[in-house]
Amino acid sequence: MAKVPPEHMGKGEFYFLNMMVEEIENEYTEGSSFRSESWLRVMRKLCKIYGPIYTVRYLKARLRNLKKRYEKFSELINHKGVFWNEEHNVVYGNQEVLKQYKLESYGRTGFYIAEEHFDLIRQIFESGVKFE
Repeated sequence: MAKVPPEHMGKGEFYFLNMMVEEIENEYTEGSSFRSESWLRVMRKLCKIYGPIYTVRYLKARLRNLKKRYEKFSELINHKGVFWNEEHNVVYGNQEVLKQYKLESYGRTGFYIAEEHFDLIRQIFESGVKFE
């Protein structure tokens, strides 16, 4: 396996999400389906950075997991009395609701760490593009 350059360590999900957003913005309109050639392009780009550790099957599974996280976090921030500060990526407000979602908290501040990269995840799933 190729050695991952230090500037790319721990950023796989971020790069994957950015590549998906870029692919959607350049190739798709609302209602269209994500095509096989797009999956291959994303996989090849990731493999250039991280080596041959990704497959299209793995990326599709990863996207399904991200969809669940998107739905769960969207549900949370749609609760009355729950607020998301996008700039600092924290959630605050109704403590009873926040505790139900088992988010990691910032000690006793009443703030909880929000879904990482939710802005990118939201762009993908609110684009209107269909995924298999």
